[in-house]
Amino acid sequence: MKVVFNETDHGLNLSSVALQHLKDVGVSENDVEYLHRHESELVNVIELLGEKASASGSRLRIAELNGASYIITKNMHREFAVLPEEYNFKYNN
Repeated sequence: MKVVFNETDHGLNLSSVALQHLKDVGVSENDVEYLHRHESELVNVIELLGEKASASGSRLRIAELNGASYIITKNMHREFAVLPEEYNFKYNN
């Protein structure tokens, strides 16, 4: 499964060019914020536009994961896309 993540801590921060491309393929402006990181329209725009898909200060990338689910996590001001079994969650009391 291909999953979009941001190498910075800016979340899913798309450029105006990427937003226009999504609009052109039928994703409404309101629906962009509800896209899942694995949805084909989102993955395709990142693959098609490369660096131009990222807004200023962002570095959107695609991770290829061997699984049916994933977790987007942040560490050291970076996002990571990982499989649930690779995620080491620790709860501090």
